[in-house]
Amino acid sequence: MPKKRTKKRVFNHLLPLKRTPILCEFMKNIFQFSGRLNPKFDMCKNLYFIRMCGCGQEDCATLYLKNRRKWKKELEGMEIFNTNKGVVLLHFEQRGHFKLEALDYVAYPYKTEIERVLIGDFSKPTQEEKEALADYFRELHKKEVSATSVGGIELIEIQG
Repeated sequence: MPKKRTKKRVFNHLLPLKRTPILCEFMKNIFQFSGRLNPKFDMCKNLYFIRMCGCGQEDCATLYLKNRRKWKKELEGMEIFNTNKGVVLLHFEQRGHFKLEALDYVAYPYKTEIERVLIGDFSKPTQEEKEALADYFRELHKKEVSATSVGGIELIEIQG
């Protein structure tokens, strides 16, 4: 019986974000949406893609990246925001490491590009990928989260 052929992962080093235009544009927009970084920060020049999460869950789109320099102390930490299109967690870690967790949404616009890049395909983004990116940020808004405590039990209500 012939062996089943699988896509081989050829990527094993830091990849400049400028080599992944969909991810680069996603990061620019999500950072602008969060208000976390100075708008003059050149995402494509300063961030490097390290790897994608290997958990295997279809709705996981977690990425590990690295900044060329250490983050400023006031940036280190985590920001969580719930949107109408999924939950996004931004982890600014020491020594310039950065983790983007994108949860609860199967179609994050950069997943196809990253999967392609991981097997060594650096072709230009397709029109479908560009449209998915535009669709994602069209009408993107944060959901309001309010918490109340009733009898020692905390109830969380997400509105939006």
